[in-house]
Amino acid sequence: MRKFLLFLMGILVTCALCAQEYNVTMPGQKKVTTVDSTGTVTTQNVTDNDSELMQYRSGSWFYKGETMNEAQFLAKMKAECNAAYQQYQAGVKQKKNGIIIASVGGATLLIGAGFLIGGAATSGHINYYNSSGWYVGSEILPNWAMLTGYCMMAGGVVVGFAGGLPCILLGQNKKTTAHHVYNSECVDRKDTAVTMNFGFTGNGICLVVNF
Repeated sequence: MRKFLLFLMGILVTCALCAQEYNVTMPGQKKVTTVDSTGTVTTQNVTDNDSELMQYRSGSWFYKGETMNEAQFLAKMKAECNAAYQQYQAGVKQKKNGIIIASVGGATLLIGAGFLIGGAATSGHINYYNSSGWYVGSEILPNWAMLTGYCMMAGGVVVGFAGGLPCILLGQNKKTTAHHVYNSECVDRKDTAVTMNFGFTGNGICLVVNF
């Protein structure tokens, strides 16, 4: 247990160092670049509790440094941004339709497999022999049950993968990108503009750029 905790701590420290080294902006953060009197430029990630923009990472939305689950996000969109709410609902509907189509395709595939197995069990055989009279193999004679099974299985694959799966993926994408509509149509862009401020620090006058 102790080794596992040490290993976990090592991973967390490594991730923190990598984030600092590559200056990765995490959810709920923003980049602040400062230039001091000597011309030294410093960029840091600070908690962004003022930004009105929303982010989505790993199944959750992030707004003003706080995590929002699906229900909270949907309630906010319904109350504040009808366009984003409508896109989210369209994604839900499309995903449900995709699941239904994929289920129909899967059921058709299984039924077709049953027809194929049943037809193979009841079909006739042709035995083949060489010129010396030795048995060299046999062939199953297809019947209507087998042909029906083949067609149903092929149709199930087409319906499930070519029809249902794209609807599921597109519907999920609409849901998880609804915050882009909110950011572009329902946010006061003045809050997200680049700002430059002068201030006094211990080292003299400092230029601060926020974006």
